[in-house]
Amino acid sequence: MDLVQTAGDQEMPFITGLTFLPDGRVVAVDVMNKKCIVLSATLVRLGSGYQFKAYPRDVTCFNGDNLAVAVGFVFCGIC
Repeated sequence: MDLVQTAGDQEMPFITGLTFLPDGRVVAVDVMNKKCIVLSATLVRLGSGYQFKAYPRDVTCFNGDNLAVAVGFVFCGIC
């Protein structure tokens, strides 16, 4: 999928983590814009996403629709 820069993005998206929810939605973390993106089963963006203060590294789904996101405060390029 070719992710494009949206109005709220400062940089081109760079996805470092991806997981699937039980209902088919996809959750991705964009390290460059410090946000979590939710996509439909047909890969259409749902909402504006969640903005982090730190750089999200990875995401996983557990116990149904709960999400855990690993974050870091230092971004040294593509780590």
